[in-house]
Amino acid sequence: MENEMRKQLLVVCTGNTCRSPMAAAILNHILQEQGLDGQYFAHSAGVAAFDHQPAAENAIAAAKENGLDLSGHQSKRITLEDVAAAEHIFVMSEDQRRLLASAVSDAAEKITVMQVPDPFGGDMEVYRACFAQIKDWFSRYFEEHPLCRS
Repeated sequence: MENEMRKQLLVVCTGNTCRSPMAAAILNHILQEQGLDGQYFAHSAGVAAFDHQPAAENAIAAAKENGLDLSGHQSKRITLEDVAAAEHIFVMSEDQRRLLASAVSDAAEKITVMQVPDPFGGDMEVYRACFAQIKDWFSRYFEEHPLCRS
């Protein structure tokens, strides 16, 4: 199904090579499991990203260990259009929330802070722990805030 016909869920971190690509892959997997991939899709961006960079090797490996593929990921710097188009935005830190909320006047109401530490530069265990934290966070979040089937 064309992405333009589905509601966008945006996941944001700093460089868009570690946390947010893993989180978007996890979120798309959850959407598929819940039969909601026809209504929603997740994508990612970074507040300080350089465009067209691959995901971090350890992020790719952690995702692969969990059956998800980040090998084709290319980083993307967030745009005002991304923020405006998103149905909901998940950010990794309070600083990222403040930045987006100050850039787009009505963004604050659709931003949720995940509080996931940056694994950048960490070893494989750090990335595994980060992946698990993101997965657990989304599981808890969607128990309390189920997505609508429409």
